[in-house]
Amino acid sequence: MGILLLILLFAFAIIIHEAGHMVVAKLFGVKVFEFSVGFGWKLFSRKLGDTEYLLSALPLGGYVKMKGMERLAPIANPTVEDVLAYQKLANDNPEVVLHDCTDKDAFVNKRPWQRFLILVGGVSANLVCAFLFFLIANLSGYEVSTSRITPIDKLPAIEAGLKSGDRIIQINSYNVSDLLDVQKAIRDTKGKPLKVVVERDGRKLTFTVAPKLVEGNWFIGVKSYGETRKERLGVVDSVRLAGLSTVVLPARFAYGLYLTFTGKVKAKDLAGPVGIVHIGSLVYSKRSMYDFLSFCGMLMAALFFFNILPIPPLDGGYVLYLAIEKVRGKPVSLRWKNNITLLFLTLLIILSIYVCGNDIHRACSGFHLPS
Repeated sequence: MGILLLILLFAFAIIIHEAGHMVVAKLFGVKVFEFSVGFGWKLFSRKLGDTEYLLSALPLGGYVKMKGMERLAPIANPTVEDVLAYQKLANDNPEVVLHDCTDKDAFVNKRPWQRFLILVGGVSANLVCAFLFFLIANLSGYEVSTSRITPIDKLPAIEAGLKSGDRIIQINSYNVSDLLDVQKAIRDTKGKPLKVVVERDGRKLTFTVAPKLVEGNWFIGVKSYGETRKERLGVVDSVRLAGLSTVVLPARFAYGLYLTFTGKVKAKDLAGPVGIVHIGSLVYSKRSMYDFLSFCGMLMAALFFFNILPIPPLDGGYVLYLAIEKVRGKPVSLRWKNNITLLFLTLLIILSIYVCGNDIHRACSGFHLPS
């Protein structure tokens, strides 16, 4: 059930992305021939107006085929054969138009800012969806561990006399109600002995606990007893945190990519589609609506970041071509575009195979989410 839900989530992400391109294109009067979920041979199709909507066999993405996505460059001193070949190419590929095409419904004849908005329509739709998922997650509430604890063997808390089931209610002058409060209070004291007040069997008991430094962090050695409560944010806080998550996550992805290229993070730690599905199934297995909706938001933010990279054939690559056209005063030739796209597509396929191999290895090695 979890895998099926994730497949539907991926399909939804593709539909939203491609719909973003199509809606903006039609808004500016560009003719859209095809809207496809998946690649390859078609399993189902239905034509509505000028657009044919397809479900294709290979669920590796999707595409929107628009009129005039590319313009053929003029040929110097063309022969009759050249003209016929150009006309045949344009007829067989409606997304390609001749150099003298002036049709108002062709993508290449739109103003640069309109083409830019069409190109970023897909990633913008993904980013809006990420925000909405985070917002719904915040409004739906989340589980937090209460301050009822279980001490860990051979660490300061159990040595000071704390027992499993104790509820910590105060650390020094800090009143605490959940495990995050406990952790913050311990950090803020920076290793000084703590006056810990607990509730046990209706009585208040006080213990002195000396924190222990472990890998640069102060601990007293307690973990959750397993008791949780539901927390809900107000509308204003939910909107603020959803917006913050939507902005911060792509920035963290960019920083992670920087760490990978500088060698500070190993390439084997990269996650691909298989890893995302595996993590998603683990999130689903926790039966937490907040965690699952947050995962959906993270996935949408990841798709935004991936597709906005200035690499052909991603959306960011086409935006880069548009920027080059603006600087040069003329578009990059179709031949160069095809060669560059083929090169980067090959590299992306190799990278995908590599990260999928890492994903499978991690899944077989028993990777799990922290509780």
